[in-house]
Amino acid sequence: MKTKTLLLLFTAATMALAACRKADGTDVETLSSREIIFGVSTDALTKGATEVNTTNLGELYVSALKSTNYVFQNVSFTHAGDGKWKGGKYWPVTDPGYRFAASNVSLVDNSAQPCVQVVNAEKDAVVAYLENPTFNAVNNLNLEHIFAQIGTVTMKAPAGYTVSDLKLWLRPVTQGTYNLVEKTWSPGSASSVDIFILGSAGSGVNISAGGTETSADNDLWLVPGTYTLYASYTISKDAYSKSKTATASVNILQGYNNNIGPIGDAANIPAPEDISELSFTVTVTPWSNQQVTASFTEQNI
Repeated sequence: MKTKTLLLLFTAATMALAACRKADGTDVETLSSREIIFGVSTDALTKGATEVNTTNLGELYVSALKSTNYVFQNVSFTHAGDGKWKGGKYWPVTDPGYRFAASNVSLVDNSAQPCVQVVNAEKDAVVAYLENPTFNAVNNLNLEHIFAQIGTVTMKAPAGYTVSDLKLWLRPVTQGTYNLVEKTWSPGSASSVDIFILGSAGSGVNISAGGTETSADNDLWLVPGTYTLYASYTISKDAYSKSKTATASVNILQGYNNNIGPIGDAANIPAPEDISELSFTVTVTPWSNQQVTASFTEQNI
């Protein structure tokens, strides 16, 4: 996947606060004739399926904060041509000490720190927070992805063992609240439905002895964090064959397409511990000597 950087050029400044709780009121100021305008660079961002870029960014929601009060909240800025984004908002005559927050999804109203709240991870969400902009100048606003993504999954059988009906699944978290200032998640509850990332509920995959199997790109978006992966499979060698379950803990990072697989050429499906190889002890009896007596009788020819 591509890694790029999307910059929003502000003729404004940024907003802050201190955690998702109610802030006091709004400020009223004398405005100048200079409209707050965004310019969008041609660089893009890091993500997977339907990633946000300069051509599909769409509506941008912007809030401005002065001290602990909002000046405006969730104002829609749209593309006005020539790479400029406008929302009908203007700078004050004197430097107000603004801070700005922006997202392609609506920001939480009256939160003490700018936050976004999501109920699913079906849309690529990007956010930016600018604490110290330059007054009446073009400022860069760097949009960052708040979700993580699971791409491909690769499983490798141990040497000498075949694996059949292999299934791999997890229960993702796709809801929560993201704090733009702290860059932290308050995740919601995990899904009650198993999401299969290799094989399916009804059909697993088969792997030859010591071989590997890689899934298609899952394009699974979720709240970043530590997840438990669950696996079920049958592992076989000669006359040995047994159904097994296994788990693994993985850290799925924000802003990355996380591909899951083994380390180097090592198997990530464990060899069974309950197999006993058929073996014999062998003793070869040595040769012994014996004395044989022969008594001859004369024969007439």
